[in-house]
Amino acid sequence: MTGIRKRRMSMYIILGIIAILFLTWPAHFAVAAPTTQALACSGSIIDANQVMIDCAPGYATAHDRIVIYRRAGTDRSKSWHENLDQTNSIWIFEVGAQARASLIIDFHPIDSGLAADLYLDQNADNAVDYVIGLDGSLEVREKSMGAPDPDTGSTPWMFRVIARDGWWEHNGITNFNLDIEVDGSATVTLLSDIYLDKIKTDGVIDFTVHVRDQDIDGRPDYEWREAFLPFSDNDAYYRTSIIVNTEDDELPISGSIFWPYLGNDYGNIIKPYNGSPPPLEMNWRSARINFLGEFVASRANPGSFFIYSFQRLKPNKILEADHENPFAFYNLAKVDDGYPDLSIRFENYFAHNRFFMGGKFPQTITEIEYTWDQDHFQQPEKSWSYMVGLLGRNPIETFIELPEFSVRTIPYEQAPYWATENTWDAATFVAVEKPPLFTSEHIYTWTVFLGAQLDLRDHYITGIATNTPDHNYQDIQPGLRGEYNFHLFGQPWLYLSPIDRKLHLLTAHSGIWRIDERYVVRYANLRGIDHIDSWRMFDGEKLIHQLYAAPGFLISDGDGWVILKAATYPDELFRTLPPRNHNEWVALRERLRAHQHTFAPDDFQAMLDQFAGPTLRISAARLRDYRPLGARGFRFVLTLLPGFQAQGDDLLGVRGLPPGTYAVSYDGAFHVAPLTPPSLSAAVIGAPLTALEPHAVEVRLNNAGLQDVPEATLELWAAQPGSEATMVATQTVSLLSQTPIAVGLPWAPPQAGAWQLTPRLRLPDGTITAFDPVGVAVQPAPAADASALAAVSTWPAHLPLVALVLTACAGLAALVGWRGWPMSPAEEGDDA
Repeated sequence: MTGIRKRRMSMYIILGIIAILFLTWPAHFAVAAPTTQALACSGSIIDANQVMIDCAPGYATAHDRIVIYRRAGTDRSKSWHENLDQTNSIWIFEVGAQARASLIIDFHPIDSGLAADLYLDQNADNAVDYVIGLDGSLEVREKSMGAPDPDTGSTPWMFRVIARDGWWEHNGITNFNLDIEVDGSATVTLLSDIYLDKIKTDGVIDFTVHVRDQDIDGRPDYEWREAFLPFSDNDAYYRTSIIVNTEDDELPISGSIFWPYLGNDYGNIIKPYNGSPPPLEMNWRSARINFLGEFVASRANPGSFFIYSFQRLKPNKILEADHENPFAFYNLAKVDDGYPDLSIRFENYFAHNRFFMGGKFPQTITEIEYTWDQDHFQQPEKSWSYMVGLLGRNPIETFIELPEFSVRTIPYEQAPYWATENTWDAATFVAVEKPPLFTSEHIYTWTVFLGAQLDLRDHYITGIATNTPDHNYQDIQPGLRGEYNFHLFGQPWLYLSPIDRKLHLLTAHSGIWRIDERYVVRYANLRGIDHIDSWRMFDGEKLIHQLYAAPGFLISDGDGWVILKAATYPDELFRTLPPRNHNEWVALRERLRAHQHTFAPDDFQAMLDQFAGPTLRISAARLRDYRPLGARGFRFVLTLLPGFQAQGDDLLGVRGLPPGTYAVSYDGAFHVAPLTPPSLSAAVIGAPLTALEPHAVEVRLNNAGLQDVPEATLELWAAQPGSEATMVATQTVSLLSQTPIAVGLPWAPPQAGAWQLTPRLRLPDGTITAFDPVGVAVQPAPAADASALAAVSTWPAHLPLVALVLTACAGLAALVGWRGWPMSPAEEGDDA
């Protein structure tokens, strides 16, 4: 594995870890109370240049100090409050009121505005070593882990905050027109685990952060971050991160420590719900700022969206954003409690994107998780209700314009409609049947990017794999219900079933509801049209209840009873797209409530009892092998045990039948016949064959018995006279009762002559049946035209080509010898 692929695999692992963390992240998490409320500080003017603030309780411990060196000198005619200068002063924060600096902020003017340089511990002694000269100059001596400044010899600052307008606070308004530079190891973007140990404070800028408040109302409107990390152009990390508040309602910062952007460490760059802690998160114990938190809430504010792009923002160019582009949150319920009702995550890669399949995929690939809360209960009952996962190849052709740059993305207002009105290749659907389940992003279960070995997005849709990834969707976590369709080719329509009164994905192929660790309901769309028509309840691996919706009938089996009801019912009670706005959200809530039923997951009897109609109830009976027949018919196998009784309307005419096993079919009328075992036949159909050429050898199969063989292995054996037969092809087949099929098995005869081809069937119980061999004549492969070959090989115009081919072959042989082809796994990692 190359170094690039290793790093890319690491990225996916880290993304998975982040998803798990968010999935288990509580809806509320603790944020330090505003420290300004807890501080009890007094101050004094020490001398011509110094002011001291003494706090007990303090900002970090029971007793802390701040020493301020004013370059312009103190003014004893004013109070100590009025001498707290943040324009041209050095602030030294002394935790524990000891003469030890945990943080130094150097406030000073620069050409582009007002700057604050933050110095922090670099040598892991939990303090900042410094000297202040008589002229007010600052020298920081944290040199063991960082490189000194070439001019002064001082260790560089780790954070520089620049107020473009030249002020931090004015008339009660905080300035959010800021540019921030970060030089060192801190979490400034997500996926920080891949870079924290690779950067240090060395005079080289690792991150820039830009915050803008367009109307200067003290509420930041948007921010963007850029990362300049020591990785190659092909390594996936968030080079550009953009967050936009579309409603200008960012919460005011609370908990600041004298300077509006400085606060205590809350351990994440993601803003919490209903809180706005200062983004410079100071860890006083380690004398470090480990997190530069969000100025604009990315997730914890409906009305916001963000973009995390592997592509870099370039001056005067449109950002061709990829990866999470966009990720948006909406308040569908119009309840102003700070929590969203809709989350739409787009993961997008444009054609030949180097971060998707190494740039080899020639089309756009777009993944969506469309997650919404249909009830908007308050905490702690807040829960997501449904998620639709979508996968397709729809290119993004729209843009958003911000004052400093433009981005190719889906505008916030259009995103719900773009997701639901486009046509998609595949879809999944998840319902939360046992709430609450709430995360800060979306429902992570059963997305369209799931599974390392055979993934729907990376392998199946791209054509790398031909087998559908059903194995990734055979189970789900308890309390959730999921469905999927790998060939949707349409919009994500949902419908409410009249049978179980649940919302389902239209045209879903199959699904599962895991009730708990023991019980599960499995769904199937046996007719392969629009609606779920099969419900089967399992206790572990044991099938205990079944319910089938056939045209004009409902059929169930469980607890020793088989029930057949002739009933008229609609295919669906209503059909809907996922809600995109408040009115649609309200309408869907009302329709769901109007049709609501509280069936137990396995109460198939209650589902049957909704409908009136002639009903046959058979005790001491079993049903198996139900399947549709044509557009309106169906069949199943019915076992009548000794002592069985038929009650109600004898729709099948079973009264008077002896106990036994019967094949029951319906084609407008019922037919009941004693079940006969499989009666299998197979015949090879002779056709002209040519040596060394691939052929599809046709084998016709039939099961004349009434018992289905749902799965068998067809083998084709070939032999020449006097030689032992060899199996040359194999294929899994389904041999349904009285349903002939033809199968084409691939074979390229190795040589001409007489051959015997023998079909064999291997049944699941290990039984092997060999059928009559068929003799076939294989014609010789057409001979090459020797004169034409000679002409080609001697034609002077082709001699350079021949020489080139021979030279290439020689070079390839040399390379094989030198490298030891193919590369071993150990060798593949040498360039990591």
